[in-house]
Order: sequence, then structure tokens, then C-alpha cells
Amino acid sequence: MSGKETSTIAAQRAGQAWCTPETSHIYMIPELAQAFAEILDEYIGAIQWMSAASDFDEDGQAHLGWVKLRKKRLLELKIAEEPEIDDK
Repeated sequence: MSGKETSTIAAQRAGQAWCTPETSHIYMIPELAQAFAEILDEYIGAIQWMSAASDFDEDGQAHLGWVKLRKKRLLELKIAEEPEIDDK
């Protein structure tokens, strides 16, 4: 492990890799979970930056992809209803 401190959300999400029906039989490897968390933190930082960029505004070029990704994730977490997205 690098000893790098990771965010709680990244550590939790990394740990979930061993909680799916396909992976729950595999013993967790803490060093691998830490490495996943460090990678996730890099993406979390990028996503925070992207969410403030004008391309992700309602009329921006990247808005539809952002909405689809965000809604999909919220659905996985059972926080949102089925998304109503116009793919046109």
C-alpha cells in the first residue's frame, strides 16, 4: 500500500467489489482494496471538476452523458426513480 489516505466513499466503493454475487466468494485483499480506493479518488476528483464545467450544463455537449451516468448510479443505489431521458 502506498499509505495514501483515501476518502471514505472511495474506500467503501472499493470494498463493494467483493460484495457482488460474482465476487462474494473471493477473500478480500486489503492492499487491492486500497489501490482501488486510490484510483477511485482520482476519478472522484475529476468528476467534481467536471460537474462545475459548462459542458455539463443543461445545454452543454456532455450533459446527456453526465445525466445518464448519474441517474444510472442513483438507480443502482436505489435513490432515484427510472430516469426520463430524451436521447435525441
